[in-house]
Amino acid sequence: MRNRIMMLVFAAFLVVIGSGQWYWHKQLAETTKEAREFQRNHPKQWEYHEATPRETTLIELKEAFIPAFQEALVEYEETMGELLLAAREEYVKRVLPGDMTSYQLVSTYQAKALEAEEELRDWFWVEYVGLQDRMEEAGYYRDEAFEFELEIELRVEQMTHLFLYELMMMEQSFGGRKAN
Repeated sequence: MRNRIMMLVFAAFLVVIGSGQWYWHKQLAETTKEAREFQRNHPKQWEYHEATPRETTLIELKEAFIPAFQEALVEYEETMGELLLAAREEYVKRVLPGDMTSYQLVSTYQAKALEAEEELRDWFWVEYVGLQDRMEEAGYYRDEAFEFELEIELRVEQMTHLFLYELMMMEQSFGGRKAN
């Protein structure tokens, strides 16, 4: 009995797969037929035209953006490093003596890091949209500069994680001591 049920399920499975294959093969043949008919009825639209040389190449557009982009990232990373040094200094001056809690220190510097991140993002989006506009004017797709968006997201994410990790580990690095 079980074997018969398994055979019926398998046969039903084959029928479903076969009918699906037949349906999509039929759809593909119909679409191909329609495309050929359209091409025959509208020959002008399908003529090949030699591409005209563009004034500015995509590489030139991107290369013009790279120095400012890299400078902004370096400046952001330096700002985050300076914030971390200031947080360590404040930890020694205020947390160890008991004038401030570790939680307050982390909250304060997390807010400052968020401000630095927002400044970078504000700069980036203004410049990035400008780059995309110049690319579009030159005849390129806007999303051909996507690697800059991806890189900034990755770098900011990495820096944020590192910064927060260092802040959270500060108490442990000072051995959790309090000044007398």
